[in-house]
Amino acid sequence: GIAIGLLVLVAICAACCVAVFAAWATATGHGSVVAGVVIGVGAAIAATAFIGETRRIAPWLLAAALVLGLPAGATAAADIRFDGGIGEREYRPIAVTDIPSDGYDFGVGQMIVDLRDLPWTTGQTIPVSSELGVGQMIVSVPSNVCVVAHATGKAGELLVRGDESDGLDPEIDQGEPRSDAPRLDLDAEIQIGQLVVTDQDPDDVADHGRRGFDRDRLTEESQRQVCGL
Repeated sequence: GIAIGLLVLVAICAACCVAVFAAWATATGHGSVVAGVVIGVGAAIAATAFIGETRRIAPWLLAAALVLGLPAGATAAADIRFDGGIGEREYRPIAVTDIPSDGYDFGVGQMIVDLRDLPWTTGQTIPVSSELGVGQMIVSVPSNVCVVAHATGKAGELLVRGDESDGLDPEIDQGEPRSDAPRLDLDAEIQIGQLVVTDQDPDDVADHGRRGFDRDRLTEESQRQVCGL
């Protein structure tokens, strides 16, 4: 009984690992590899139909195909994708020319984009795009900068200078400002995780998480005052 239980547990753990691998491979752009393996398993299942002695392994092959195919298909259907590395990335541009034309892009982990040292001037608009697969993205700007953001996600939480959206498919689309304050035109996308746009030090947000930073400074009123809304 114990041996059978251990075998079942090992099989479940192995299936979970294979499922995670299939989803990961698909999200990182290697779905064709998973598809090829599934096709190979399907061919093996078809072959067992003509070989009587091997028919008993067909259910196991079918289970393997499902464990691979279902998470891969779900990942592709949900359009979850990420690449660009794993770990932590921090960007602190000091000139507009330091901002990459194709934006900031990271795979899994934490990405910090600290824009507080840019030479912000009255009436100036600085466009920035940023994309993160899974994890936390923190964008910091000076308190006198008006943030005009279009932010989307597959699942998680978006906190953008007074606007909040969370759950599945969160989205924030802020209106056109009326003041001549320096403006950040932010196009941000996060697949799964949290986006925080704040005027606080990103290290404070990163070190202490949601409860550690001053959420009162993310009020909608302060954003309206800066943007003249």
